[in-house]
Amino acid sequence: MKKKILIAIGIIAILIVAIIIFMAVSDMIQEKKLMEEFQYVEGLTEKEDHETDEIKEALERVITKGDYGKVETSYKQYLKDVYGNMENISKILDDEKIINSLTSENYKEDGPDFVTTKKYLTETKQSLEEGKNKYYELLTEDGAMKYIKEQNLDSYYEDLYKNEIKVYINQEEREDKTVEESINDVISVLSTSEKIINFLSENKGKWEIEEDSIVFETQKLSDEYDKLTSEI
Repeated sequence: MKKKILIAIGIIAILIVAIIIFMAVSDMIQEKKLMEEFQYVEGLTEKEDHETDEIKEALERVITKGDYGKVETSYKQYLKDVYGNMENISKILDDEKIINSLTSENYKEDGPDFVTTKKYLTETKQSLEEGKNKYYELLTEDGAMKYIKEQNLDSYYEDLYKNEIKVYINQEEREDKTVEESINDVISVLSTSEKIINFLSENKGKWEIEEDSIVFETQKLSDEYDKLTSEI
């Protein structure tokens, strides 16, 4: 009987050791896959000519499991937000509607109350302000680390994430005000456009479009309009 008990204990001990070894090997495999994926994604982001579809495809997949999968998900969600925010900003900055808001064609189509134009200018300014703030927030350590903090993982996995994400936390880029100045320039144009559109709306019935030119009923109104448009 005693011999049978010892055999059973021995089998259990072997099973426990086997499970521990399996888990350790499994973790090693997952971590190796994760590090290789990090290197692959970083390589894509470093290319001079970004393959947007290739990057998006890589950021949408999750190839690891368990806690490593959570690290991978956090890392890729951070980059998706970085790229998504930059794309949104670029899309707004390139939008021809910003300039077209002050064309005679828009005056005829949306005037004299300019409900659609006013809404567009307000929402675009707000979107640019939010995009600008998010751009600089994502370049900070706190901004990047919040993605892994939400996973409630232990420090080992947080350190894995931090060591890989630090390449995107760029102090020099945060201090570079080029992006901020570009956005602020467009916001300034939008603000002036709002003034012009509000001026036209407030003076509806006192102007009209003749041969694609705006004509006011008084010289005073014409001078005020010219003064506003000169600010752009």
